[in-house]
Amino acid sequence: MKKVEQGTTITLTGLAAGIRYKIAVQVVTSNTQSPYSKDEIVTTNLLQATEVEQLSHSLGIPYLRDSVADLEKTANDLTSKAASLATITQENKGIIPLAIMKC
Repeated sequence: MKKVEQGTTITLTGLAAGIRYKIAVQVVTSNTQSPYSKDEIVTTNLLQATEVEQLSHSLGIPYLRDSVADLEKTANDLTSKAASLATITQENKGIIPLAIMKC
């Protein structure tokens, strides 16, 4: 968390969106410091989706991205299993090796 002081206004940055925080203020000068103020409970604003993010969600792009990632993982798993199967079939001379290619 970082604070930026501007006169009587303080801006806190680095806080998470939509989270409740308890804040107390203390004035510190070169001569003295005050006791902390009474705690104040505040909630940060939720983040607003940009137009691009809204369009992305309306088109189902996050779902498609996850689906493609799942398919890539499945393809990699199948390729690995096929390689293992090819090794086994080559060891058993009576079985014809099967070639599986990734498209």
